[in-house]
Amino acid sequence: MKKHLFTLVIITLLISACSGSQIEDTPEPAPVSEATSTPEPMATSVPPTETPTSVPSPAPTEKPYEKVGDVPYADQDSRQKLDIYLPTSGEEPFPTLLAFHEGNFNGGSNNGSKSDLRGLARYFAERGYAVVTPNHRFTPQYVYPAQVQDAFCALAWIHANAGTYGFDTGRIVALGLVSGGNLAAMLGVVDDPTPYMEGCPHALPEENWVQGVATFTGLFDFANDVYGRYAEREHYVAYLGGELDQVPGVWYEASPINWVDGSEPPFLLIHGSGAQRIDSGESARMRNALVEVGIDVKLSIVDADHTAFRKSAASYGAVEALFTRISDQP
Repeated sequence: MKKHLFTLVIITLLISACSGSQIEDTPEPAPVSEATSTPEPMATSVPPTETPTSVPSPAPTEKPYEKVGDVPYADQDSRQKLDIYLPTSGEEPFPTLLAFHEGNFNGGSNNGSKSDLRGLARYFAERGYAVVTPNHRFTPQYVYPAQVQDAFCALAWIHANAGTYGFDTGRIVALGLVSGGNLAAMLGVVDDPTPYMEGCPHALPEENWVQGVATFTGLFDFANDVYGRYAEREHYVAYLGGELDQVPGVWYEASPINWVDGSEPPFLLIHGSGAQRIDSGESARMRNALVEVGIDVKLSIVDADHTAFRKSAASYGAVEALFTRISDQP
């Protein structure tokens, strides 16, 4: 009798345990609150959703470059400032263009400055190049070699700030227009820049500080090509500190053609075939001097006048080809 009673108790307990487990695993559904229920949509309205449906506005187009303006590269004069144009996409470091404006070393009649190069700078920045456009000191307050010193100091600034702005110091091209072409050429032909680094707070590497030079109607030989026939010769007399017979050594030293010795980087000499203030023979003679010592040089004659050729697609394309030549070198 006790045995049967014990069995009955065990069976009863097992049944109770099973019933309890089933209730715990399957809870009663919570009642739907009227406050959280979704109303039937009206025919004239959009049903409310967690994220309202709407026609998306076009995403704003990112500017292809950014500009950093008036950065000092030296502290001797208020004009020693530069602008930087940087691509907003692409991979750093960027091939870098150091561009010098024209202006007879005194700003010219239109007070030439780095702002004159905005169109050129935007063109190249939009295509993945970093562009640096410096101002330099002017005559008559400052004469040679102050302007060449500014050119070298701006180049040294690029090397000193390459990590900050993403400059590729292995792909730097110096470019200049007319008097600016003289400055760009000096960066490529001078073997020892020490005399031109006076007062500069930055340093240049011992070698290979610039990998290419491009000039637009450049000035290469003051004594043989400018003196006596150039309509604005007086500006260059002011720049060089006197007439040829007064300071012949300065006239010789300030002429890039006299520095050529076979150690130069690749050169690109661009000249317009139309009306020019400087004859294309100036660039041709510089080309010949470079060829004689085995330098990679190209002379590009663009079918346009003095102003138009400097803004032509052919001229800009030739500069991009120079970067390609530099990149392809071992």
